[in-house]
Amino acid sequence: MQEIHVLKQDFTLAGIVDEYVSVIWKPSYSEIGDFELYIAAESGKMELLSKNRLLVRKRDITVDEDENTTYKKVMIIKGIELITDTEAGDFLKVTGRELKYLLHSRIVWTQTVLNGTAEEAIRRLTTENAIEPTDDKRKIPALVLADAAGIKDSIEKQVTGEYLDEVITEICVNYGYGWEIYIKN
Repeated sequence: MQEIHVLKQDFTLAGIVDEYVSVIWKPSYSEIGDFELYIAAESGKMELLSKNRLLVRKRDITVDEDENTTYKKVMIIKGIELITDTEAGDFLKVTGRELKYLLHSRIVWTQTVLNGTAEEAIRRLTTENAIEPTDDKRKIPALVLADAAGIKDSIEKQVTGEYLDEVITEICVNYGYGWEIYIKN
């Protein structure tokens, strides 16, 4: 069985799940993926797998030669349901979304006219609404943009009041781009 590491909100390891009934792990290239984990309902597991904890499969963790650790295809726990079965025993159905869903907590606050490349538009929207917003309470700590990829497809679009993740997903789907939020160190 593939180990699943459980991380706290500060990205420290809370524990490891290595015994479960089944797992469906569906990361997405352009959109926001999701997961379902079925596990025996035990008190220790119920405490470990609490809402908003982060899950990452062992195979999605890499350590480079400089000892930098990168966690990709990370999921956020959004739901926990107890399933009672008199014959098979009680199970927890743990569900959630990819870490990209973090941007669903931000809307495009002001009317924003996007005119340039689609990559510049995504970078601008993310910066203005999650990395360096005018209201510091809207800042997502530790969120940074990777280096620009140099994609040149152009876009003309106006956005106001939409969820940030949905706008980015729409642009990515329309242009065939992928995007990811991952944890590094």
